[in-house]
Amino acid sequence: MVKNHKHFAEFAKSIGQDTQVLSAISEYLDFTNRNKIPKKALILCGFPKSGNTWLRFIYQHLIHVSTNPKFNTTLTYTQLNNLQPNSDFPYAFRRGDFREPLEKQQGQFPVLFHSHAIADNSWKSFGNIAFVYRNPLDTLLSTWYATVEFVAETRGSISVDTFVLDRLDDWCNMWKKNSELADSIIKYEDARSNPNIVISDALKNWGVDFTTNNLDRAISLSDFTSI
Repeated sequence: MVKNHKHFAEFAKSIGQDTQVLSAISEYLDFTNRNKIPKKALILCGFPKSGNTWLRFIYQHLIHVSTNPKFNTTLTYTQLNNLQPNSDFPYAFRRGDFREPLEKQQGQFPVLFHSHAIADNSWKSFGNIAFVYRNPLDTLLSTWYATVEFVAETRGSISVDTFVLDRLDDWCNMWKKNSELADSIIKYEDARSNPNIVISDALKNWGVDFTTNNLDRAISLSDFTSI
């Protein structure tokens, strides 16, 4: 199936054309065909602790309120991961891993793939890219707390200063490359201050069809006090 779609064939060529890669991409294309949804995906990428999960919640709530006017319940984190099971893009494809959402994808909303990787040009043949970034010091401090301070391992011996200095180049490299390739660039601080404007602009650049009222509801359901 992949060879019949030029753009996806190009993507497959860039990450490897072995049986696992081609099988995973074919499964994805079959899923889009069966559910009559766009083949071009959405790729949300950003450094860990940059607001990725919050934006994932907003997108999934937008799907729910757009397809079910009576929906008014905030999803749990577990439900979110079941509905958006495709993380580690594009490396999951190299493992032959495409996972269908546990619930049928509804409406005409593209599948969202999530990544903490540095983007390259091949991604654009697979989907529209949104890059979310946050103040690097806040990002790296949050990452240290999440992966060192809160984890019951000897990794707690890594000082926050050492951790930040070790990871700063990684943050800068991602910012430089991903901001060059992204269709939408979302500054987390701006999105938190003016979510209706910033996220609306990003969705339009993504080519997602939505109403202002539904986006307002999705943002409200995704508030940190609700999750």
